[in-house]
Amino acid sequence: MSTSALRQPAAPRSATRDWGRALGRLAMGLCVPVLILIGWQLVGQSPGMAGVVPTPAQVGRAWYDWIFASPGMGLNPYLGTWLSNVQYSTMRVAQGFALAMVCGIPLGLAIRWCKACGRFPSPPGCPSRSRSSAFATWDRSF
Repeated sequence: MSTSALRQPAAPRSATRDWGRALGRLAMGLCVPVLILIGWQLVGQSPGMAGVVPTPAQVGRAWYDWIFASPGMGLNPYLGTWLSNVQYSTMRVAQGFALAMVCGIPLGLAIRWCKACGRFPSPPGCPSRSRSSAFATWDRSF
């Protein structure tokens, strides 16, 4: 066997070089978003766009007020309403998931265990195998 066929051990990698590469990739990844923000700020501050295009700083202040300001019904009725919006959206998602479980699990069991239920026609574009739920891997012997 020749020595050229044997693999030479790899030279130890420098931890400093790895950090340098990671920082270089991070810097390259941040270049475009930072340039977009700078361009947006400059366009928003230009005399022709004042009041038409909000600057990133104005958008950030509005988000801060929406999240952290005390709720009120002054000129802006949305101040401080972010948390209540998140709670309401979370409740709607949880209710939808619960409704899907209440309807879907019994329907899936019925399709799996009752031959008559399994013979219902599929909706258009839905193969018959996709109607059977995760229970399709179970054996029909029970």
